[in-house]
Formats: sequence, C-alpha cells, structure tokens
Amino acid sequence: AVVHPVSRWMFKCAREEVIAEGIRALQQKGLSVVLTASKDPREIAYNQRVRKLLDDDVIDLSGQISLKELGALIDHAALLFCVDSVPMHISSATKTPVVALFGPTSEVRWSPWQNPKYHIVKRDLPCRPCYRPGCADSHHSDCILTIDSQEVVRAIRELIS
Repeated sequence: AVVHPVSRWMFKCAREEVIAEGIRALQQKGLSVVLTASKDPREIAYNQRVRKLLDDDVIDLSGQISLKELGALIDHAALLFCVDSVPMHISSATKTPVVALFGPTSEVRWSPWQNPKYHIVKRDLPCRPCYRPGCADSHHSDCILTIDSQEVVRAIRELIS
C-alpha cells in the first residue's frame, strides 16, 4: 500500500495519529506500506513524525522519488491512502483503490470519481468546503483535524475486503 498523507498545502493534512492508525490497519491486513512525500522539508518532517508513532517498519521514500515513479508505485499498489492531493488523482487514472481524506476542499468537485474503488473520509461541518488555508486562515483546518481514526480504519477495511 502507498501512503501519501501530505499535500503542498499542509492545512489539508490530518493528525499524524490518524495516519498512523490507518497504516496499522493496512499492516494488519498483511500489506507492506510505502510512505511517500515530495522533497518539501515540511512534508518529510510530517512523515518522520508519523513513523515515530509506528512500531512496525514502513518503507519511507519521502523526497526520494519523482512524480513518474510515484505514478508507477501507485499503479502497482493494492491501495493508496492519502489526502486530497495529486496522488489521489493518479489513483483515478490507474484505477488503484484509494482512501482519501478531505478537509477544506470539496469531495463533490475533486473526488477521484473516475475510479470505481474509492472511499472518501470527511467531516461534515457547515463551513466546509471553504477552500481557505485553515480556519480563519490559520493554516489549521478543523474539518480535517477532527477526522477520527476509526473512520479511517473502517474505510480502509471496507475497501480492502
């Protein structure tokens, strides 16, 4: 499974604990996990924080592969777990099953709708989608930061089974 929990817009990222729980669910299903990110130091640091929460090893390719290589990796993966970002759209092109977390952007407008196997995890708040860089432009989005890890685990298990 490929896990790409970051975005150029870090206000679209979930809590590290939620991502770690999702990774554990993937590992419990017998999948090896490859963690990816761009070369952006903020994305790499986020993934390092996720890794510190895990007991089992993951293959960490954060900042080490090109977009083309990421596409090939997603194409050969059993599942992609990510936030609303470019890898989610790659999964739509490759038809790789995807669990995608949505915060301040619209899943109606941006979901991987060409992919027959996707599951969106979101928090229904009256203010979303707002397309803002965090609540009151704070760079912290309550709509994604309040996603519960059990919702993520449930989505992963449903898509894998």
